[in-house]
Amino acid sequence: MRYFCKIVLCLLVVTLLTGALHQPNVAEAGESAIGLAVFNPVQYPDESFSIRGLRANAVYAVNEDLTGVDLGLILPFNFLRGDMTGVQLGLYNEVGNKTTGLQWGMVNNTKGDVSGIQLGLVNISDGYQKGLQYGFYNQADHISGLQLGFINRTRSLHGLQIGLINMKEEVGPGMPDSIPMKVFPVVNWTF
Repeated sequence: MRYFCKIVLCLLVVTLLTGALHQPNVAEAGESAIGLAVFNPVQYPDESFSIRGLRANAVYAVNEDLTGVDLGLILPFNFLRGDMTGVQLGLYNEVGNKTTGLQWGMVNNTKGDVSGIQLGLVNISDGYQKGLQYGFYNQADHISGLQLGFINRTRSLHGLQIGLINMKEEVGPGMPDSIPMKVFPVVNWTF
């Protein structure tokens, strides 16, 4: 409990300091170098801003875009409405558009494309995944790279799936329809 109080106190002091030092031209641009939150709407700056630097939250934070580090501290739920470029660390990480970099948490969910790595128990990319998904359950609309987990699922694959159950909905280029390998144990690939 003592550490929690110290963290909250530090967040409040830094929030007050950054608010006092906040430059008008940055506010007009809708960007901030730092974001701090206990839970939304108790956060600085408000959810309409983008963060270029560090965002730290105790429980739950929402912003537009983030370039830098998104760090969840206690029960970290990190939400971005737009794009994320950098590193996102939390229990649940959600990006509303595109992720470039690393998402590391229990559940990682990107509503658009991912260029980089998703590490977690559950990894979901609703767009084109270019890179690595490593977890118990991995799902991507399209993947170009590697899915490594117990259950791997994609609509189309250009790469490798390694896991107990590997699923792809579309047959790869040059593959006859009679050998679709839509569900395959241990390893599945299309190059």
